[in-house]
Amino acid sequence: SNAHYVMLSYKSGNTYSPVNFYTVKLDYSAVSGTDQVQYVETGRNSTLSLDDNYQWYLDQAHTTPATAENLKNIRSTTTLYAAHKTRTVTFVTNGGSNLDPLVVSHGETLTLTESSEKEGYLLEGWYTDEALTKRFDFATPITENLTLYAKWALPCTVSFLDAAGSPIQESIIIAAGSELSLPQYYHWTGEDGHTFQGGETVTITADTVFTGSIYTYTV
Repeated sequence: SNAHYVMLSYKSGNTYSPVNFYTVKLDYSAVSGTDQVQYVETGRNSTLSLDDNYQWYLDQAHTTPATAENLKNIRSTTTLYAAHKTRTVTFVTNGGSNLDPLVVSHGETLTLTESSEKEGYLLEGWYTDEALTKRFDFATPITENLTLYAKWALPCTVSFLDAAGSPIQESIIIAAGSELSLPQYYHWTGEDGHTFQGGETVTITADTVFTGSIYTYTV
């Protein structure tokens, strides 16, 4: 029988009446978890404890979500199926080419599958606010629906020359406002005379030339 008759639940006078409890199996196979079993009193689905880290379904194909309404009156042995929650990331490209929304599993990080482009500009980064003040960190787990806003900047050419004016390496084109780690093993001097060590991070705001001298060591 689907019902489990449990004595000592409701007292009427000097007698106890049986109360129907039904088995609810929590199937974690789709999320590599361990299955669980709970017992729910008829009409008291509030005693059912579901892990909020997952979305729950009435079917293994994950087409019918389990809701408070369809769990309200469990009257038979029931299996609920866990699935990873999903979050939707929407992109506002601010004049760039459109990007389709991406669906990400709850708690996973975001990987872009395509890039937005805007003629004459480079993408400086993605931001979580319309004012473009809060830069999005792609190492951040996605735990809620999210809208990202593109920030565009003019391209800047960064050149690396030696004292004779010959290139030390190929020039780099990056978006204005971006950070750049200077090549290792050189002392660098900017056009304003400011000096930097190799590996130091600088912010590029315009076309820039760095003049380098290689590290020397006395043995």
